[in-house]
Amino acid sequence: MNWQQTILYNLNNLGAKRLIIQDKTGILLRTEFASFLSTSDIQYCICIIPEHLLENKFIDNEIVIIPDIEIPSFIAEKSTIQEFDFRHLPLHIDAELAKTLDTDDLIALLYFQNTEKSIKNINEYNITECVHEAQVSFKKSELAQLKHKIYAISADKACDYDQVLLIGELWGQYVHQCWKVGVKPSDSLKEQIDDTTFPFVKGSDWQNIFHLTVNNFKSVDRIRDYIKQKGYNKTALICFDGMGIAEWELLKEYLSPLNLEYQQRNIFSLIPSTTLVSRSAIYSGYEEPYKDKTLNEEKQLQKFFAERNIAFYREGDIHDSEKLLGLDFVSIVYLVFDKLGHATNFPHGETTKDLYFENVSKYLEKSSILNELKILAEDGFSIFLCSDHGCVVASGNGQKLEKYLIEKNCKRAGIAKDSSLIENLDIEKMQVPFIDNKVVLLAEKRTIFTSKKLTEISHGGITVDEIVIPFIEVIS
Repeated sequence: MNWQQTILYNLNNLGAKRLIIQDKTGILLRTEFASFLSTSDIQYCICIIPEHLLENKFIDNEIVIIPDIEIPSFIAEKSTIQEFDFRHLPLHIDAELAKTLDTDDLIALLYFQNTEKSIKNINEYNITECVHEAQVSFKKSELAQLKHKIYAISADKACDYDQVLLIGELWGQYVHQCWKVGVKPSDSLKEQIDDTTFPFVKGSDWQNIFHLTVNNFKSVDRIRDYIKQKGYNKTALICFDGMGIAEWELLKEYLSPLNLEYQQRNIFSLIPSTTLVSRSAIYSGYEEPYKDKTLNEEKQLQKFFAERNIAFYREGDIHDSEKLLGLDFVSIVYLVFDKLGHATNFPHGETTKDLYFENVSKYLEKSSILNELKILAEDGFSIFLCSDHGCVVASGNGQKLEKYLIEKNCKRAGIAKDSSLIENLDIEKMQVPFIDNKVVLLAEKRTIFTSKKLTEISHGGITVDEIVIPFIEVIS
């Protein structure tokens, strides 16, 4: 019997015609419990907003789970009310001590007790040790589930762009989780992902993303169109240069004190996945980045949002709300991921992002990013978080391509004019969609155009680490 079944078994009145469970722990409101109810074919609904209780549209034989809110008397009279508090947790822990833990820790302990079958009594002296042990075990179980899911999805060689985006999201979560628990990501899984996604990205079907509507956009060049269509009075466009899905998972933890509610959609970087091309596309659309040799972000943004009073900032510029006076559009570019990625020194042959993640994590602890986003939110700005590209750990392939490289630190791809000279290069080539006579030169697999003795963080290629990036719309 798992912990969800134990909780249900211990609750009284499960046969009641209309049962309202008032959850004072937060456990029953989580997806871990709701998913169990769904897979067990148990009818339920979760009602968080008090006003929804007044609508009184619950069906018979349905479990209604609510937080610790007041129940209107006329609903209470027609229902069976069951409280679920810390005394009812199937854990060997005092209720008052349990209250000191957050919901994530309690769920980890519940999973750990269920899987290990030998959890000791938790007291004030061993609680830290027990929680740590439970969290590591829980994260490893999540890691195994993620790995299994990615294997299953990436086994389909005839994938479409939505599957590639999903693979990129799950792989990013997996890479981040591996770092959290100190496990090396699976090389065979990485190879299977590349074998599945590379042919699709190189093929013509990938280009269908550029024909989607603004509301359903899936490429970085449509971000500005989407934001303009939203028409918010005050807008903040925040770009984290070099943030793939794994990096977003790290940043998400850092931003947790803000308690942001948001919607996430995953989109594609342009190819090559470089700053000059993909970050330019955020501010200038599709074609300009393939023509420009320098970034013109501020100029392009002002041109597109001509009716707005815009300011363009970098990290550390916003100390207080006075910097926002009179503005209705703010854009900030944060370079933490890109700069630290290129600055991290890797031992030859290293394949994980562990050193890089450690450097980013330490940097964020002392950065002003959290406070700056807090100021924007409190000043009423609608916030959009985005990225231009992700990154990958790559080893040198011994080939030199300096002549064609777009950026000094980006050694995975170059752009060249399509010609007979290019045809003679023994390098992977990819036509730039809708741009005549422009060809992307790609380093093979996860390598870079440099000495075989070097291993670096780089980007420009077509791994899901580089081309699948998050777009976050903050709701509140």
